[in-house]
Amino acid sequence: MMRLGKAIKENIILQLTIIVLTIIAAFIFLLFQNLNYFRKIEHENARNLSNLVLTQAGHSLNSCYDNLESIAESFGYSPAVLDYFSDKPMERVENIEDIKGAFANTILLNRHLDSVLLYDNDMNCIGALGNQYYLPDRMKVLRTVEEFSADYYNRENHDLCYAFYLPVYKLQSDKYMEQLGMCVFFLDSGALDDAIGNSLSAVGSAIELQDTDGRHLAFKATDDLTSVGSIDGLIDNEGFYSTHGSWMKNSWRITVAISVEANSSEEQRYQRMMNIILWVFILMLAVLVSYTYVKLARPIHMIGSFLEEVRSDPGKRLSIKRDDDIGIVADKLDMLLDENQKVIHEIRESKILLYEVELSRQKMKLLAYRNQINPHFLYNTFACISGMALANDQDDIAEITMALSDIFRYAVKGGNIVCVEDEIRHMERYKKIIEYRFMGKISIEISAEKETYQIPVIKLILQPLVENAVFHGLEQKMDQGSVKIGVSMQAGRLVFEVTDDGCGIAEAELAELKESYEKQVYEQNTNARVPEYMKPVNSVEGSGRNIAVAQENAGGHGIGLANIIQRLKLFYESEYTFTINSRENVGTSIVITVPDHVREGIAGD
Repeated sequence: MMRLGKAIKENIILQLTIIVLTIIAAFIFLLFQNLNYFRKIEHENARNLSNLVLTQAGHSLNSCYDNLESIAESFGYSPAVLDYFSDKPMERVENIEDIKGAFANTILLNRHLDSVLLYDNDMNCIGALGNQYYLPDRMKVLRTVEEFSADYYNRENHDLCYAFYLPVYKLQSDKYMEQLGMCVFFLDSGALDDAIGNSLSAVGSAIELQDTDGRHLAFKATDDLTSVGSIDGLIDNEGFYSTHGSWMKNSWRITVAISVEANSSEEQRYQRMMNIILWVFILMLAVLVSYTYVKLARPIHMIGSFLEEVRSDPGKRLSIKRDDDIGIVADKLDMLLDENQKVIHEIRESKILLYEVELSRQKMKLLAYRNQINPHFLYNTFACISGMALANDQDDIAEITMALSDIFRYAVKGGNIVCVEDEIRHMERYKKIIEYRFMGKISIEISAEKETYQIPVIKLILQPLVENAVFHGLEQKMDQGSVKIGVSMQAGRLVFEVTDDGCGIAEAELAELKESYEKQVYEQNTNARVPEYMKPVNSVEGSGRNIAVAQENAGGHGIGLANIIQRLKLFYESEYTFTINSRENVGTSIVITVPDHVREGIAGD
C-alpha cells in the first residue's frame, strides 16, 4: 500500500488519471440515474394522455353519431317523407318538392351531409336528393336497424365517404314494426375529422380512424405535426407513445400517438435535478482544473518561458526541485543544455567554413559554365573570317570583325545578369555574322515585345539555342532556312522561343537527347559533413521533373543545351520550364519560360 501511495505521489499522470476517472464515473452514474427516472415519468405521462385522448375521441364520435341520428330521424320521420313513402309513383312526382324542402332544411344542420337516397322495401330507389352519390350493388340490402359505414359512394371521386342507413317504419299501423323503406344519408370524407380532431388535447399528438378492413378513414394531428401524413410513422418512432381502441358503434379502430417529450409534466423537477448534476460536475471540474494548474500547467509554463529566455542567455538553468515527472524533465533539460553548450561553437564554425567553401566552388562552376560558350562560338566565327578573307578582299571583313568584337566583349565582360534588350542587341550582331557566313541562305528573325526589354535575365540564354539551330538544323539543309526568335510575356512569365525549319531530329535521337537530360547524376562530395542545402547544385528542375546534365554524355546538341539548363537551375532553381520538340525534316522548337525576376544572391554575383 505504501508503494502504491509513493508511486501515485511521484507520477503526475497517474494522479490526473485517477481524478479524471472519478469525475467521469460520478457524472455518468448521476446522469444515468436521472435519465432513467425521468424517462419513466415521461412515458407514464404519455400513456395517461393517450388513454385520455382515446376516451375523448370515443365520446366525440358518439356525439357525432347521435347528432347524425337525430338529423336523419327528423328527416326520415317528417310528414312529407312518410307521405312520400306511402304515395303511389305518380303522386310522388307531385310531392317531390316537399321532399326537397325537407332535405334543404336537413343539410343546414350538418355541413358534411351531401345527399340522401330513398329506397322502398324492394330496394327500388324512389328518390335521390343532393350530389352524385350511389349505393353499390353489394350494399343494396334493406336495413332493419340503423347502420353507419364507409365505402366508395361518390361517383365523382374515389375517396372514402360515409353512409348512414335509417330504416323508416310506419308510425301508425296495425302491424308490428311495419317498415315503409329506408333512407341512406351520404356524408363527405371529412365528416368525422372534426370529431376526432376535437379530442386532441395534448401537444404533439395525432389520432387516426380505420374501419374493420384497415382502411384509413380520418387522420388529425396538432399543429406541430402538420408535416405528418399518417400515424404509421409515429407508431414506429421511439419518441412517441401509441395506444389503440375501438369505437363501440361499429368496432372501427382508433389509434392515438402522443409525443413523450412534448408532454412532460415534470419540467421543473427535471430542471432542478439537472442543475444539481451540473453544479456537482462544475465543482469536480474546478478541483481538476486547480490541481492540473498547480501540479502540471504552471511548471510547464515555467519550462516554456525558460526555453524562450535561454536563447538570449545560454548560461541560464532551471531551478525546479520536485520528485515527480516535471522535476525529472527539468534535470534532464539542464544536463542537455550543458552538453549542447560544449559543442555549439564547434558546429557553428564548421558550418560557416563548409558554406564558404561550397559557395566559392559554386561561383567557380558558374563562371566555367558561362565561359564554356566562348570557344565554340569563336571557332565558328574565325572560320568564317578566314574564308571571307581568302575569297574577297572587301570592307565586309571589317564589318563582320567589328560585330565579332562586340560579341566577344559582351560575352566576357559584365555580370551574369542583363536585361532582355541587351540580349536582343547581342542576337542582332550574331544575326549579322550568320547572314554573312551563309550568304543569305540562312535568315534569323527576331521578335520581342517591348514590355519585356527591361526584365532581368541571365546572359547568353539565346545564342546557344540559335547556334544549335543553325549548325545542327539548317547548315545541312540544301534549301534556304530560317530561325525565328520570339520573346514575350505570358501569364506573368517571360517566354523565350527559338524555332527553325531545318532537318529536325530523328525520333530515336530526340528521345536519347531528352533522356540524357532527365537522367539524374549526383556528384559525390568528399566531405560527408556538408548539409544537403550546402551541396553543389547539379540538378536542373523544370516542367515538373528534375534534369541533371552529365557532361561526358552530352553529344553535339548537348553542350549548348546542357550549359543553358545548368545556368537556369542556378539562377531560377525550380521556377523555370525547358521544353524541346522536333520532327524530322520539319524543324525543331525550344521553349524556355522563367519568372520576371532572378534569384537573389546569385543575381548580384
